[in-house]
Amino acid sequence: MSPSPDRGRRSSPASSWAAAALPQSQRVVVLRMFSALLGALVLPIAYSLVGRILGAPMGLATAGFIALVPMYIFITASINNDALTVLVLSALLWALARILLAGARAPDSVYPLAQRPYILVGVLLGLELMLNAAALQF
Repeated sequence: MSPSPDRGRRSSPASSWAAAALPQSQRVVVLRMFSALLGALVLPIAYSLVGRILGAPMGLATAGFIALVPMYIFITASINNDALTVLVLSALLWALARILLAGARAPDSVYPLAQRPYILVGVLLGLELMLNAAALQF
């Protein structure tokens, strides 16, 4: 008898339920649609980021350009973590620009509400490091 390839592996009840709920072809479609949704969420962030710095027409042009780049569409429609990495990195850039454009400096206050933008940057940076450490070289 040959050993079972799954020996020593345990699947969680949630993954077992998800695997039983949909056939393989539908799971692929659901995952690709979720990844495309994450890629689409980058567009309003790009519009807000560039629109805040260069004006609304340039923000709209940037979002339109991103939406029409064929490689971006291809990557966000595939099943990987790149769409989430781009989304978190875009949100990180937006949060940093928000701090810089507000002329904010290190908060003198110890109150958590005064430090909220900095906490957001820290959380997004930590999430980005967990997702893909190589993305931070950009």
